[in-house]
Amino acid sequence: MSKVAEIQSAVGQLSREELSAFRTWFADQELEEDVAAGKLDKLAEEALRSKKTPWDEVNAFRDRLAASGRNFGDSAELIHEDRDR
Repeated sequence: MSKVAEIQSAVGQLSREELSAFRTWFADQELEEDVAAGKLDKLAEEALRSKKTPWDEVNAFRDRLAASGRNFGDSAELIHEDRDR
């Protein structure tokens, strides 16, 4: 029996809890390898550059309202326009 077949057989015998723990461990191993290999560097740099706050979207919406000559009372109309795009 190949190692892969042995592993598949062993994994197939795990309880739900054990399988969940194995899945978490395996994903962590892959993540650690990807980090060590620098595979996530570009993604991390982009995330750090963007540094959006929860209020950025609200502020952008407010700016769009002001630019369109609308006020907060018209915001529902603008939301519907965004949704329908």
